Amino acid sequence: MLRDPLPVGVLTAGAFPARDHEATISNRLAEVLGVSVGDTIALSPAVPRGEVRISGITNRPEDRSYRGVVLLDSGLRAADADLWLTDRRPFSDPTLEPLLQRGELAARTTSILAQDRAAGFQPALLSTGRHVSRVVVVLDAVMALLLMVVVSRATRREVAALTAVGIKESRARLLPIATAVSAIVVGAALGAALALVGLSRAATGVAGLVDQEWTGVAVPWSSLGAVLAVVVAGAAAGVGVAAWSRRYRPRYGPAWRSRPRAGLGLVALGLACMLLPFVDVLPVEAAVPGAVLLALAVPLAMVPVSTAGAAPASRRLVLALTTPFATAGVLTSLLVLGTAYYSAYVTHAGIASVRSSPAVQPTGSYLVYNVPVAAGEALRDEYRRLGGNRTATYQLPVEDTHTLRVSGERAVGCMRSSGGNDPMDHLSCLPKDTSSPVNIVALSSTLGDGEARADPGLIEGDRVGLIDFDADTSAVRSLETVVATGDETLGGNMPGLVVAPGSDIAERYGLRASDAVLVALLDFGSLDEAAQARFRATVTRLAATGQTSELVERRTPEVAVGIWTAGMGAAAVCLLWLSVGAVISTSQVRQRAMYAAAGAGRRHRRLLALRLMAPPFAGFLLTGAIAISAAWISGVHDGSPFGWWWTLPSLAGMAAVLVVAGQYARPVRQAPG
Repeated sequence: MLRDPLPVGVLTAGAFPARDHEATISNRLAEVLGVSVGDTIALSPAVPRGEVRISGITNRPEDRSYRGVVLLDSGLRAADADLWLTDRRPFSDPTLEPLLQRGELAARTTSILAQDRAAGFQPALLSTGRHVSRVVVVLDAVMALLLMVVVSRATRREVAALTAVGIKESRARLLPIATAVSAIVVGAALGAALALVGLSRAATGVAGLVDQEWTGVAVPWSSLGAVLAVVVAGAAAGVGVAAWSRRYRPRYGPAWRSRPRAGLGLVALGLACMLLPFVDVLPVEAAVPGAVLLALAVPLAMVPVSTAGAAPASRRLVLALTTPFATAGVLTSLLVLGTAYYSAYVTHAGIASVRSSPAVQPTGSYLVYNVPVAAGEALRDEYRRLGGNRTATYQLPVEDTHTLRVSGERAVGCMRSSGGNDPMDHLSCLPKDTSSPVNIVALSSTLGDGEARADPGLIEGDRVGLIDFDADTSAVRSLETVVATGDETLGGNMPGLVVAPGSDIAERYGLRASDAVLVALLDFGSLDEAAQARFRATVTRLAATGQTSELVERRTPEVAVGIWTAGMGAAAVCLLWLSVGAVISTSQVRQRAMYAAAGAGRRHRRLLALRLMAPPFAGFLLTGAIAISAAWISGVHDGSPFGWWWTLPSLAGMAAVLVVAGQYARPVRQAPG
């Protein structure tokens, strides 16, 4: 016997099954049933002999709604299990082979299980590093770099004072740097400790936000060390930048004339990369590098525009002050472009995927197939008692002589012209707007004799096609089209066409109701989890031979990725630009003081701030338009929307520029020493 036969979750209480008729039960299912370790539950029909004892409680951290039961029973038949573990080749077992062939059982071997377990023992850095956001680490390093630049420039007077009292200049400069690095290290350590304590105290609530269930929070020592190393490296780079900036002196002269030309050249090349795909000169993939060139060019091309109208005497000064902001705008625009483009692209892909892949059944529905009539009525009564309202019952017809299927009118036409017997030989003719282009016909006593309802994806004009196969030879007996009205609940796992038992179609094709029905519970997703669990148990009890299909929620992970990308990009752009703007403003205190001493009032200060911020503001504004254009060109656009989340990085950048402009326009209170 195997104590832990399958990777079914993490044991949170009790022990794994060790004797027959012991089982582990998921935490969520235990809460719904109100049971704990040591209690007994009845598993029917898997254990017809009686009850089993709960030996332990498990959960799956990645699936908080997991409701599994793992039973240890040497007498359990393969037909009563969903998953089977064996030390032999599954298809060599005559008991398992037919079940595996029909898809009624999944099997795993002990060798595969051993490989899975071995894969779990990865190096600590690899296993924990994947949970650390690369964006956050990069931002931390950038912030450390900017902090060191600000500290190195803002403490010049303190360094001069220390040097004046006899301390070596190298040691005097090292003191504020060492203080800042110590603050970074201590802050990172305290922040990590606070995060770990907070997660440990509120693990359940935090896990619920990401739809998971955690049993504990481990300390990722390797990841913490890697993050701290990257941040300290950023601080070291900041010290180097500060040292270089002390020696840097801006040059004025003919070089300024070449920068607008370079910007216009990049604009022309970028536009060519984005427009030439429309005439098939370049592939659509060229739109992305074209967008990058435009994002780089816009702030540079805006520099002469922002300085236009400035007095000749102050033009060089304005150009010198504008250059750092324009350069920072160029680099930050790349972050705007990347996050906005990716957000728009994946959002469009997710929405287009949903539109091109219709749902297999109505969202929030639960279907029970092949249920006896009496059991179907009992299921509807129990469903209404639990709070459900929308139900539909379709009678499955007897197909002893005819096998009637419904498809599109065009598919019927293609089969007529070719004389073929298989609609799958005409894939280009099959309907595209449904998940079941060839579907069954069911009966409903709620319809009138002349009424027919069909899957809207099968209706062309106002008609659907009927294909009548011989039940014995599978040859096509007849092909015809009939008038039908659309019903959004039909199609996929639901019938493709529903008619009345006494209708002309039913009589013509010999359709008569069998003793089995399809029960469709259309608002199953509106029930709470406890009611859903109780109803599933009712289905197991009343319709043990029935087949079930459930679609409680139709998720589009691409849209979620697009939203998170745009949100993280907006936060990164805003934080980065505010930091960069603060550093540049601090480095230009002397020039601002000279500008104020020359008699510049509030209006002139505001005008100067607007001139300096115009290149990055225009860059962020136009980069958003460039990103959506590149996403439209490089993707196969089918009319599906791109959402609006992709606008967040551009909006965040423009808002940050306005904040920095407001601070820059304020008067300098004290001239630097």
